[in-house]
Formats: sequence, C-alpha cells, structure tokens
Amino acid sequence: MTSPGCSNALPQRAAALVEQLALSGANFIAFLVLARQLAPADWGAFGFAYALLLFMQGFQRASVTIPMIPYSAHGAGWSATRQAWAGMNLGLSLLCAAGLALVAAVLQLVSGGWLVQAFAMASLLAVPMFLHEFARRAAIQEGRTDLLAAMGLAYAVVLTVAVLWPGAAGRGAWSASIAWAAAAAVAAAVYAMKGGTPLRLRRAAWPDGAGYRHYVGWAALGHLGHSGYNFGVQAILAALAGPAAVGAFHACRTLVQPVSVLLNAMDGVDKPRAAAALARGGPAAMRRVLWHSLATMAILALPVLTVAALWATPLLTLAYGERYATQGTLVAAWCVASVCMLLAQPVESGLYMSDRTRALFVGRAAAAAAGTGVALWLVPVHGATGAVAALAAGFFVAAVSGALQLRHKGS
Repeated sequence: MTSPGCSNALPQRAAALVEQLALSGANFIAFLVLARQLAPADWGAFGFAYALLLFMQGFQRASVTIPMIPYSAHGAGWSATRQAWAGMNLGLSLLCAAGLALVAAVLQLVSGGWLVQAFAMASLLAVPMFLHEFARRAAIQEGRTDLLAAMGLAYAVVLTVAVLWPGAAGRGAWSASIAWAAAAAVAAAVYAMKGGTPLRLRRAAWPDGAGYRHYVGWAALGHLGHSGYNFGVQAILAALAGPAAVGAFHACRTLVQPVSVLLNAMDGVDKPRAAAALARGGPAAMRRVLWHSLATMAILALPVLTVAALWATPLLTLAYGERYATQGTLVAAWCVASVCMLLAQPVESGLYMSDRTRALFVGRAAAAAAGTGVALWLVPVHGATGAVAALAAGFFVAAVSGALQLRHKGS
C-alpha cells in the first residue's frame, strides 16, 4: 500500500499519535476557549453543527475512507484506484454541503431559530473536513508518515491562531465554524501540495462494482444504526433539553478528549494493519492485531479516565470556571461511555475489514434501539447525563453484538 519513494521517517503508530495529539490538542484548546467565551446557547449551536457534520462524515466512512482500506489490501491495490477514491470523496463532500445548506434554507422559511444556524455552519464545514479526513487516510495508505504529522501540525497551528485571534469570540458561534473550516482546509492543502494525489474529480479505475455496492450498502445502513445511539441521542437531547444542555454535553466531553485522541490514532493505523493481517494470515492473524489494539488502548486510557472521574470538579473549574463546575456526574458518565467506545472499536474494525458489514448493521441496529430507548427514558429527567448514559448503552450493545458475530462466524 505504500507508494514508491515514500518517506517513513516515523513509525506509523508514532506518526498517528503525533498527528492526533496535534489535532486533539488544538481541538482541546479551541473547545476550552470558545466554551468559556461563548454563551451556552451559541456553544450548543456549534456543538450541534459539529455533530451534524460528524453524522454526514459517517457516510464518507461507509463509502470511501473505510472501504478503500480492505480494497487496497488485495487486487490492484491503492495506487491503481486512489484517483477514483479521491473523486468519489470530493463528489460526496459537495453533495453533503449542498444538502445541509438546503435544510438550513427550508428551516429558515418554515420556522427560523437556532437550528438554521447549526445546519448552515455544518454546510460550511463539510467540504474542508471531508477533504482533510480523506487526505489523512490517504497518507496512511501511502505510508507517508511524515506528511501525516505535517498535516496535523498545520491543522493545529491554524485552529489555535484562529480561536485566539483578538475578537474571534465576538462573532459568536460562527467564529468556531470558521476556525475549524480554515484548519481543515489548510491541512488538506498540505496533502494536495505534497502528497501527489489530487483531491479533485477525475475519471479512474474503480474497484469491483458488485462487491463494493454490497459492502457500502450495508456499511451505510450500519452508519444509520450508529447514528441512532450517537447523533440521534444528541438530537433527542437538543429537542428535549435545548442547546444549553448540548453545550454541557460537549464541554464535559472535553475532559475525556485524550481517549478520543487514542481511539482516532489507533483506528487510522490498525484498520490497515488488520486488513493486511487478514490477507496474509486469515482471521486468526487479524484477531491478534485487534486484541493487541484493545490491550494497548486499555493500558493507556484507563488511567486517564480514572483521573477524570475522581477529579472532575476541580478539572471542570480549572477549564471553565464556574460555568460547568457542578457537572461531575456528567464527566463520570462520559468516562463510562469512553470505556464502552474503547470496547466497540476493535470489534467493529474486525467486521469492517472482514467484509462483515451486514453483521455490523445488525449489531448497530440493536444498539440504536437500546440507545434511543435509554435516551427517551433518561434525558427528560437527567438531561445531558441521561444522554451520555444512552450513548454508553449503545456502544456497549454494539461491542457485545459485534464480538458475538465475529466469534460465531470465526472471522
């Protein structure tokens, strides 16, 4: 999968951690500054816009950035199809941006309100963030660890400068959207200039049509199931408790951000490793990679979560002053949810890499039912804490169901 002439100055996992530390460190600073400076409703509106964008990126993962990994582990490989993946990615990003803008326009005509702003901000974020995500996954495919780290550092510099610029917070929630869009655009530009793979539409060879359609169809349905216990829970929170509760949801999530850094870093590297192991040594070799990934993440993440749970109140006070200082229970809920996410990730990677996207959908559909049910039960009483409990329930069901599927089929 590595392109000829690529530099490998950094080991893959080290480069992925450097990149994720840069991305998440900058995100942490930006979240911290803006959550302190913006009114809770403004911060909640941006948080909902960001969640909308992540929902749309689930279709990017289902149709481009995940399937391109197993398809590149066999057959013609990455170099023969990367132009097609790049074109597919750009077309999808433009379609998503247009769809979000259309919803914002319809909402403006029908009712107005803060949701109009949220959808408009998500539309602004769509193209640069889709391009950046494709670029970072492509750099991993090409073995360009130096380029992966450089993109992360460029993103970090632009985002940090944008949120710390004098008067940035005075633009309200739009300041956050502009900052994230600029950072993602610059990082994608670094790849476009140095990576050798244009991020534009171009006719190129395409992977096996029937197999690809089967894979993506179930993966897209699986994303909808995942959204039921992720984005859907946040939508229920927004509808039943309002934007300020969404703001608390995202503000307290920041304290477990180091675990998200770890999950994202391992996800970017271990999916290609699992696909390669499956191609070389079969299901047993892939399982060894996934078990090693889970053990590594647990060793690194559990101490962080323990500190966050035990010291939630002083950490919240240090981060946000008195605004969220009483949300210690919400932080503890986020720690539990993070453990459930940690359990689910390697299991779902195994299903993706072994072309078990139908089984992935089945597990995620069950998880969506569980997460939505818990959210409808707990959010009216417990607000954001109930939403995070629902999130945890969904990820736990997805992890257990996926593990049973892998064990039953021997994959």
